[in-house]
Amino acid sequence: MYKLINDEYSVIIHCNDFDKGLKNLTHQFSFGKTKRDNSVYALQTYIHDTLNSSPKSTVSIDRAIEIAKKTIDFRGSCIYYRLGIYNNFVPSEYRLVWYIQDKKDNMYVIVDAKTEAVYSSFNGIIYN
Repeated sequence: MYKLINDEYSVIIHCNDFDKGLKNLTHQFSFGKTKRDNSVYALQTYIHDTLNSSPKSTVSIDRAIEIAKKTIDFRGSCIYYRLGIYNNFVPSEYRLVWYIQDKKDNMYVIVDAKTEAVYSSFNGIIYN
């Protein structure tokens, strides 16, 4: 569980999805109960295949950080990282990835932990 909402309308629990001890970066799920009529519901639930490859990275974290820094400018921020699972919403195509982010989680890069491909990045700037 990463978030609990308990307001005048409902109680909602938001949870992360894990496989083989690795956080799935693209899937979360939530359960809720209304306070008006006690209805129970689930939101954004995903049932997926397990990671079909070894959860061992062939790309070192140092190499992944180097790739991330070439992808976006972290502007001297402290960098945090974790090994995780990523799916670009293609069934059964779960990838082992390095999730590299700045301290405030405003910027991130997702690097494939086996091929060095960059799947997603955000430099923290929102354009209107």
